[in-house]
Amino acid sequence: MIRTPCMVAILLLFFSIGCEEEVKDTTNPYRPYFSLEEALKDSATAEYLILEKIGDSLSPDVGRLQNLRSLGVSRSQIQFLPNELIRLQKLVDVSLPYNRLGSIPPELFELKNIYQIFLNHNRIASIPEEIARTRSLVILDLGENQFTSFPDRQLHLGSLKSLYLDSNRISIIDVDSLDAPNLELLSLTGNPIPAYMREQLRQRLPNIELRF
Repeated sequence: MIRTPCMVAILLLFFSIGCEEEVKDTTNPYRPYFSLEEALKDSATAEYLILEKIGDSLSPDVGRLQNLRSLGVSRSQIQFLPNELIRLQKLVDVSLPYNRLGSIPPELFELKNIYQIFLNHNRIASIPEEIARTRSLVILDLGENQFTSFPDRQLHLGSLKSLYLDSNRISIIDVDSLDAPNLELLSLTGNPIPAYMREQLRQRLPNIELRF
């Protein structure tokens, strides 16, 4: 599967906007911050926050970064996100790979400008029904989690166009429980889906690009 890793995506966005000289300019609005403490010093202007190996929690102080557009936290031990995340209504990109999230925080789907969410390499086994509220979410990456079936109940995918469920343990796809009016891509590579079920999916979802 072709996936845009979260850190690479953020850095590519950054470098496509500014040159090397601009990186050194601390007034540059596209400057990424690599520590929460530094970002909080420029809380009124900080837009890009990239964190790694921060332990098992993300500080509630992140909610003070009201202009944040992109949040990346990887290779940590995070199991929960602070409620203050809901304050970050300008967020477009949230990337939380290689953590210990056991579920998708429903608050992510209440971010009115959210475009893409990367949650690969966690411990997630289902998608909450709150995803139906999304009006801007286009990409959701849940690769290498703990799904065994999909969906596990009636599920409306809202505005979602691309869903990545690669390298889980999915052997059952319940198409009748899936309402995906805007879905264009469903990626399921690396899952033990029987051949007959793959063929059924192709017949039942003829307008969706399926990857096995």
